Amino acid sequence: MLSSLEDLLSVPCGTLLANCCGIVTKIMDTPKKVSVVFMCASGEQFVATEFKAIVFSPLGVQIGTAQKKQSLAVLQDFLCVGNVLKLVCVKAQRFNSKFDGKVFFGTPLDYEFIITKNSKVFKETCGATRVDKFVRLEAGRFFALKCVLTAPFTLVDSMFAAVVGDLDAKRADLFVSGDCLSEKFGSLGKNDQLELKRCFIRFEDVALQIHVLSSDVVACNCKVVLDGCLTTPVKRKSDEMNLVSLKTQKK
Repeated sequence: MLSSLEDLLSVPCGTLLANCCGIVTKIMDTPKKVSVVFMCASGEQFVATEFKAIVFSPLGVQIGTAQKKQSLAVLQDFLCVGNVLKLVCVKAQRFNSKFDGKVFFGTPLDYEFIITKNSKVFKETCGATRVDKFVRLEAGRFFALKCVLTAPFTLVDSMFAAVVGDLDAKRADLFVSGDCLSEKFGSLGKNDQLELKRCFIRFEDVALQIHVLSSDVVACNCKVVLDGCLTTPVKRKSDEMNLVSLKTQKK
């Protein structure tokens, strides 16, 4: 079960015994650490970071830099967008004054989770709900649906992306992650219909984003012509509703 925003706001900064569960939406890999952005049950984002450990050669002797490498001990087998991960025994570390993590990661929380040597990660299973209209899509859940390409895919940050529509002429931005994207989808174009067996959504301002793995995309081998101009099925809450009172967050 995904963590709720209320659950996350109740976590006191500094605890080493925090637990959380979310959908992996973004992986930010650097030479020294990996930060994973998660989505909670209501669509808000939170972050978990693991610092890479230096692993020396079997002889235990370091010569230059050739005999050492940096690697992950906990997250390395789980880093895939769309995975649902449960983190156990993680530290809630407050963002410091030199780094505005709330703005950088787009999270309402004052902290990020830190993976420690005592932390555990479990991959959870979540089923997909079949829908036939974009207006029924909600953040924090998985869906199965059909959509229609309005143009060929284009490469965006190692993902294949395209504007898609449903039969009610509602619009969404589709992002496909995975391997061999050109071979699988490079020949597809306008009016080609796709079946998404398992996807999740995000809202970027009022834009609806659909994220899916390439293994969960099937070309229907048929053309569907959408009528009229596509419009966005706005589901984002107002800015007033999105404001999170700092007083509700435990210090």
